[in-house]
Amino acid sequence: MDREDIDMAERDAQRATEPLVKAAYADGVDAGRQLHYQRNFDEGYRKGFAVGFEHGQQQARRALEDVARRKEAGN
Repeated sequence: MDREDIDMAERDAQRATEPLVKAAYADGVDAGRQLHYQRNFDEGYRKGFAVGFEHGQQQARRALEDVARRKEAGN
């Protein structure tokens, strides 16, 4: 095999692998993006639930206090 054959084989190999490398890169970017989004969604959901739950408890306390005040005012 002479140098020209080696160069041609290297170019052919590069042309054959280039689409695979691009596809693998795109798959890696997509997988990383999905993982990042999922983690942030999960964290936001937990924090949002905790804040919403606390807000609901405060609203319930206020409602119970209002009921108690009305009963006291009526008695």
